[in-house]
Amino acid sequence: HHSVCRNAKGEVWACGAGWQGQMGNGGLQYKNAELQRVAGLSRAQKVAGGYYHNAALAEDGEWYVWGCNEQEQLGAKADDVEAQVTRPRRLSDCAPGVKGARVVEFDGGYGHSALLLADGRVLTMGNHSEGQRALSPEVDVPPTLSQVDGLPGPASAIAAGS
Repeated sequence: HHSVCRNAKGEVWACGAGWQGQMGNGGLQYKNAELQRVAGLSRAQKVAGGYYHNAALAEDGEWYVWGCNEQEQLGAKADDVEAQVTRPRRLSDCAPGVKGARVVEFDGGYGHSALLLADGRVLTMGNHSEGQRALSPEVDVPPTLSQVDGLPGPASAIAAGS
């Protein structure tokens, strides 16, 4: 429903459905046919998108996230982390469990996200209703952030489908 891209200068641009904050402009406008620059990011190195959420790796090594967080796909819902994050926020502020970890890749699925750490570990957050986080769907209250166990060695890439 939306697209996000990074140009050669490291600027991030978005267009499409924005009713969950995907444009990163502070608003919740449904249709956005014209590209809009996502403010508040310093020279993005990478971008990633999920069904209703986005992420960008800034030149300072921090990942920033915005968009839908209704299923905690951007981190824990807390007093200062809304269900719709309408402007980029540090991933480490939304998901404190990643503080101190070097996240090298981020990918978003329908209501979940996957993170690849520099040491090859994979972390997930968000919806787990079909086992997409390598957690049993029977778990009533999953941890906000969990490590994927059972890989036969360090991961080198991730992808989160919807």
